[in-house]
Amino acid sequence: MALTVTQAQGILKTRYPSMKIQFAGYKDNVLFSLLPKDSTFTGDYFKVPINWGGNAAGSHVFSTAQANKASGKYDAFLLSRVRDYALGSISTEAIKASMSDVGAFLKVVTPETDNTIRQCSHSLNIDLFRNGGGARGQVGGVQTTTLTLKEPSDVVHFEVGMKIVSDDTDGTSGGADDGQALTITAIDRSAGTLTTSVTWTAGGNFSDNDYLFREGDFGLAVSGLAAWVPSSAPSNTSFFNVDRSVDSRLGGLRYTGTSESIEEALISAETQAHVNGAKLSHIIMNTADLGDLRKSLGSRVEYERVSPSDPAMAKIGFRGIVLAGAAGDVVCVGDRDCPKSVAYGLQMDTWKFYSLGPAPQFLTAMGQDSSLWDYNADSVEFRIGWYGQLGCSDPGKNIRISLPTG
Repeated sequence: MALTVTQAQGILKTRYPSMKIQFAGYKDNVLFSLLPKDSTFTGDYFKVPINWGGNAAGSHVFSTAQANKASGKYDAFLLSRVRDYALGSISTEAIKASMSDVGAFLKVVTPETDNTIRQCSHSLNIDLFRNGGGARGQVGGVQTTTLTLKEPSDVVHFEVGMKIVSDDTDGTSGGADDGQALTITAIDRSAGTLTTSVTWTAGGNFSDNDYLFREGDFGLAVSGLAAWVPSSAPSNTSFFNVDRSVDSRLGGLRYTGTSESIEEALISAETQAHVNGAKLSHIIMNTADLGDLRKSLGSRVEYERVSPSDPAMAKIGFRGIVLAGAAGDVVCVGDRDCPKSVAYGLQMDTWKFYSLGPAPQFLTAMGQDSSLWDYNADSVEFRIGWYGQLGCSDPGKNIRISLPTG
């Protein structure tokens, strides 16, 4: 019996059970894999309550203590969802050309679908480190068709064929991007350069220090670690319905260790976090910074295997470096998407990624298959995506660390 298109669509569905999607999504995305997950984000908002201050009353004099009675400090972050999509298509010709050999068809489907899942998951992992504006890097300089990134390590956030736009703001202050989308035609990952087929600045955009966005991302990304634990104490601007200026701990802790060695900076930051009641479980940093830590420790380095939050994904695992902390051992892990020279000390049980269903997932509705006909082409389309937001139940138990740049 000939393989029909309907049967081919079924392969997409049965070939990719949720565990396979999850595996592809977690692999290489360290922060996303470590974060606890909650896939029950229904309704308009998800309420994350926080008890951020104790009872400030008290006195050695009873009458004074009675007169100054107070209560604890409570609030709640009202999380709103954002969304992301990655779509792929397989031509009908490719399907028909494989009808005599089912294995050949599977070879067409598998890499296309895996690549799409990985792209969607990597996009989420990038955003989990950033401030919600959607920027993936900044322009360091432009020479005709070659753009050099301000931070070369950000090159991992771009792909050949990606359409990118620019703006002189980072996407968090409203407005819109510059509106000129250019397609990346080549990437030099050692030099940190992006190439396009026209002069980058011909339209008056992509100037030095401009922020770079994947087309459609401006101001629409997850509020990641840089939003929850910003580089400076937050202002009175409402953040998910909370005024964080009343106590800077509502915006996490900060430590500047740029004049210290990387080992000293991490120890000092962990100590500061412990003084403020945190019990850090992980310190996450750029992979290159973790390499610097490994070199600085030399023969004193100790490793520990770190597993994703879902025990079923334990076989993925990551190798971390153990740092003796004031509250116990802290595991330092590297992630390619963490900004260079910045680390985050995390009490992981205060974090959770809330989503409407799994993240990522095949986007289907009303019982339809995982794939459907492209409305304007002779091909079958499949859609990967997620709807969710990062949340933290106690930002003051987490710390942003500025590392030495050497």
